[in-house]
Amino acid sequence: RVVLLTTDAGLRNQQALLDVGAEVYSLGSALTVDAVLDWLGEQQCNNVMLEAGAKLNGAFLAEDAIDEIVLYQASHVMGDSARGLFHLPELTEMANRKAFTLHDVRKVGNDLRLTYRLAATAKE
Repeated sequence: RVVLLTTDAGLRNQQALLDVGAEVYSLGSALTVDAVLDWLGEQQCNNVMLEAGAKLNGAFLAEDAIDEIVLYQASHVMGDSARGLFHLPELTEMANRKAFTLHDVRKVGNDLRLTYRLAATAKE
C-alpha cells in the first residue's frame, strides 16, 4: 500500500499518482508528525516503515516516533558535507543524544544491514 499524505487538496500530480495505485489524502493545513501518526492510527496501521530524507527522519526522531532503525551501510566513503541520516540541529551535546542498541547485523552483498532498537535508557 502506497499512501501520500499532503496539505494540498489540489495536488498537481494527484491523478498520475492515483493512476498507478497510490492513495492520496489531504490532512488539512498542517502535516506534522503527530497528525501523520494520528491518521495512521485511524487506518489501523500498527507498524510503519519510514524511508525518507534527513529532514523527515529527523522530525520523526525528534518526536520520539522511531523505535527501530534499519540502516544499510555501503562499502563507500563520502565527505562530511554529504547528506546525513537525520537533520537534528538542536542535538549538539552527547547528553541529549538519542540512544539505540545494535540488535542485528547481516551482510547483504558488499554492504551491511544494521538493525538498531531504541535503548532501554536514554544514556546507554
